[in-house]
Amino acid sequence: MTSPSEWQQRIAGEWHGRPSLFDADGTWRGYEDIRRSSVFEGGVTTYYMDGGLEGGGPLAGRFRLGAPFAFGVVDSDADRIYTGPDFFGTGQPYGTFVDAHYYGPGWQVDLNTWNQVLGDDTQVYSSMLYQGPAVVGCFNGVYKRGSPMPR
Repeated sequence: MTSPSEWQQRIAGEWHGRPSLFDADGTWRGYEDIRRSSVFEGGVTTYYMDGGLEGGGPLAGRFRLGAPFAFGVVDSDADRIYTGPDFFGTGQPYGTFVDAHYYGPGWQVDLNTWNQVLGDDTQVYSSMLYQGPAVVGCFNGVYKRGSPMPR
């Protein structure tokens, strides 16, 4: 591949967000301060994710990032394949929207993530977290391109 997909071009650069963490009962547990970026080099797309968790209650130990995450993506406008090491699975782009299903070994959960780009600098994000058929929690929020989200 010589150039990134249209989806990858939409989300290039660094994004910041403070998605909320909810438990399986829908109780708000805290904020995740996230910095995400993706790089397309030599025909390969790599994602990086770093941040911390404010609060979290009983989910804090499980979802606080112990180290930055990184994962490769086989990227096209027809589909996306997440190749690890921190997430494995697939995603389907639909214009400015992606529906992704993948596994995070560090969190030991399956994730069903919806991500929509609104304009040039805002993403709406929701990720349901499953262990088997049971919902464990949900990250839900907004990402902005460039500078950190205000507190």
